[in-house]
Amino acid sequence: MSKANKRQTELDGFERPSNDELDALVGAYLEAKTERVAAQEAEDAARSKLQAFMGEASDELESNDDGEPCYRYVDGEQVYIATLRTKERLSVKKAKPSEPVELHAVE
Repeated sequence: MSKANKRQTELDGFERPSNDELDALVGAYLEAKTERVAAQEAEDAARSKLQAFMGEASDELESNDDGEPCYRYVDGEQVYIATLRTKERLSVKKAKPSEPVELHAVE
């Protein structure tokens, strides 16, 4: 777009057409996007806190076969394993129901 086009205003009788349905759909999309971004920011903050805490408490946590600090979290019938892979990488995954979760106690 040229500089002239950026400054140009719409002339009477030459306004761009509007579409109420499209306006509503664009508005709904932008609202959903804003909510997703806010949720992502909250998830990132929670992940950072968990990662920092696990890093500080790594000597007290169980470990997996690779020696990485792990924490077993039970939410009802679902089991999750939080693993601190490195200081910068945290993994929280569902444990597969068919596989026993083997963690090694702190020695």
